[in-house]
Amino acid sequence: MLTSLNLSGAEKVTDAGIQSLSPCIAALQTLQLDNAYQISSVGLSLIAKYGINLHHLSLAGCLKIDGVGFAVIGEGCRALQHLNLSGCRYVA
Repeated sequence: MLTSLNLSGAEKVTDAGIQSLSPCIAALQTLQLDNAYQISSVGLSLIAKYGINLHHLSLAGCLKIDGVGFAVIGEGCRALQHLNLSGCRYVA
C-alpha cells in the first residue's frame, strides 16, 4: 500500500487531479505538493476530506491556496504533525 506520494514540481496537477487521487489519499501518511501551482482551496478541501491519516503535508510554493484552504486542512487532517507552507502567498 502506498503511504507516501511526492508530486513536487508537478505544475500541471490540478484540483481535478487531486479528486482523481482521492481514493488513494486516505492511505497516505506523507503528501508533497510543493510548487503545484494549479491546486486551489478546492483541492485542499479534498485533501482534508480524505487525508485523515496524513502526518506530513508540504504545500510550499502553492500560490493559489488561501486562508479558506488552510482552515479546511486544519479541520480535516487531524493526524497532521508537519505542515510546510513556505512560499505560500496568503499565509497570514
